[in-house]
Amino acid sequence: MLDLGAALAPSNFDDPAPVLDILDPALDAGQSYETRIAGQPVLFRVLATDRQSGGVAAPLPESDLYWRGPLTGGYLAQHTAQFTTSTLPPGTQTVYVQGLEYGGLGRVSTATRVMRIVLAPVPAAPGNPSVAPSTVQGSTPIQVSWSDNSTNETSFEVQRQRRVGAAWTSTVALPAPMNATSIVDTPGSGTYRYRVRARNGPQGSSWSAWSAN
Repeated sequence: MLDLGAALAPSNFDDPAPVLDILDPALDAGQSYETRIAGQPVLFRVLATDRQSGGVAAPLPESDLYWRGPLTGGYLAQHTAQFTTSTLPPGTQTVYVQGLEYGGLGRVSTATRVMRIVLAPVPAAPGNPSVAPSTVQGSTPIQVSWSDNSTNETSFEVQRQRRVGAAWTSTVALPAPMNATSIVDTPGSGTYRYRVRARNGPQGSSWSAWSAN
């Protein structure tokens, strides 16, 4: 005899909630996470699995994934396991991903994970360095020196040009903590022009006036 009560029990119709494993950002809300600069791309990625079918894990359809965050309408992206955004505003931002599993009799099981990321305001551009006119003469090596005219730079970028009108080529990027204000370059014989700029994350100063060997 069919036991209708058992047949209609929720366990016979409800699928287990999906499992959401956060891949990026790698830490859940409430844990520390590296600070990013607002405007830089941030990758959000989750591994979503469906635990139905006798306990065997299968990929949850992307159509059953929803993302919510601090954007117009509350949606960052829908129906995808990963996406990249550069539009999150500065501050501590909380992003939610929700997976839905549809069971019998219209029942829905859900799982939600929370991610939190700190976005720092875009820093001010550093001041322009000035290339010293006393660049060492000679074929090779060439010493390029400059004056540091800023206090908030994170690196210096040096470029050289083989001749007027040719493309500028980056030679080296120096981390600012080295307090380096010169490099030794070995481009080969010839006449070269050099220029330097300071960088602070995504921000960069204008290029210095050039100096020739």
